Amino acid sequence: MAALELLGLPMMDLSLAPVAFIGMDETSLKIGLGILNAADIDYQVSGNNYALSYKDSEGITWKYEVQYEIGGKERSQCTLKKQEAEILYFEYMRTSFGYAAQYISSEEDGSKKMYLIAGDENCDGIVGISGNISQSVALSDNIAPDFPKQCESWFSVQGDKGEAVTADGTSITFTALPVE
Repeated sequence: MAALELLGLPMMDLSLAPVAFIGMDETSLKIGLGILNAADIDYQVSGNNYALSYKDSEGITWKYEVQYEIGGKERSQCTLKKQEAEILYFEYMRTSFGYAAQYISSEEDGSKKMYLIAGDENCDGIVGISGNISQSVALSDNIAPDFPKQCESWFSVQGDKGEAVTADGTSITFTALPVE
């Protein structure tokens, strides 16, 4: 049951799905957003900065502000706003060990939840989760591969060895299934 904490990640990824259309020509972008019944699409590009906004079928305005290749590196940031209120911040960067990422979601009660991720090309990695945070983590070129372990709870897979610490402080070990 502790792994249910991880369900927030796929939901946040789904809300970022329109970012996949950024960088396409405007016609392709509009066709792709047609899946969402998007209307009043506004798409702006300035160098590596992109802004995309649209209204959904309920008239709600969604706005994505994305920056790629920050500092000439494989690094990106995205802010998602719903009706001008920021609801999600996402950041990704390539590191010496693989990659680091963070998601920060703004909850309806005003609190913020953070997911930190570190991974490598072998599908090993760590996901950390903290609730009601006050600030994000500064991702940098020299960030440690285990930085998500600073969170209230975390889940790690290294080869077939799995370990976790749940939000209530319970330690768990498990055997991870091989990647196929």
